[in-house]
Amino acid sequence: MGFYKLFVLKDYDGALQAFTRARRTRPSDPYITTSIAHVYRRQGQWSKALAYEEESERLNPLDDRQAAALGGLYATLRLFPAANYYFDRALTQKPRSVSFRLTKALAYLNLTGDLKGVRHFLPDVSENIVPTGTQDVIISLSDIALLLSDEQQTRLLQLTPAALNGDTAALALAKGLIHQRRHQVTLAYASFDSARVVLQDKVRRHPNEDPFYHAMLGLALAGLEQPEDAVREGERAVTLLPYPAGGPESTLMPANLARIHVLLGHREKAVDALTTVFSRPGPLSAAWLRVDPFWDPLRSNPRFQRLAAVRN
Repeated sequence: MGFYKLFVLKDYDGALQAFTRARRTRPSDPYITTSIAHVYRRQGQWSKALAYEEESERLNPLDDRQAAALGGLYATLRLFPAANYYFDRALTQKPRSVSFRLTKALAYLNLTGDLKGVRHFLPDVSENIVPTGTQDVIISLSDIALLLSDEQQTRLLQLTPAALNGDTAALALAKGLIHQRRHQVTLAYASFDSARVVLQDKVRRHPNEDPFYHAMLGLALAGLEQPEDAVREGERAVTLLPYPAGGPESTLMPANLARIHVLLGHREKAVDALTTVFSRPGPLSAAWLRVDPFWDPLRSNPRFQRLAAVRN
């Protein structure tokens, strides 16, 4: 009943009542307390969400997924020392997990701004890093493509969609950004257009169901220099996943819109979107902004410089 009210009816108070009743009969069940934490996140009550997620971890301290969930919430709140601690806990129990290694890498980057160091944590690109919509920290491989070493970027350019469980669009977007960074204009255009074809078909068949496809389509269209359509798709993704009711993924959409504006050369609008990102819990830190080559077009902007100078 709690899940039905949460995900179908969007009745968050009703979901809390149902989960609270369940908790009375199963007080040591960590999955009930983590469900309560999820509801509080969708209400924007972050301190309550953190308290219940911490309780879930205390009830189930040997569960790698529970440690990673708590690490993820700390990362969303930009409490990166704690996030790194819990991701390390998760990795101790499951050291080969691609998901845990990715989230640890980004938490480390957000804490330190150590671009060279983060490359030691990132999984190899052939290990199926983030097929569309499977992580709360980034939308797809394209969000981290320019963080990769030159060697890893070259390997990425050689991958086929099979490496990402057939995710053609995510791979094409990442390739487009790398080609663009290397001033390979024709190859970049071809990659962005390949992503556009796939994503437009998905959006056409499911226009109001998956905001990830709208977000990624916005990036592809921006790479193709179609500003009106690109911004429309990026804003559509924000609308489909409003903050905070859209859940953890809702924090990603303004960051994606900022990326779209960067690709289009809309520097002030990009900083506007980043200002929204930094006004609430969510992805990115000042340390990430300082070292990610993707944000290089904004380096001379005084407002961007102030964002990149803040402490977590």
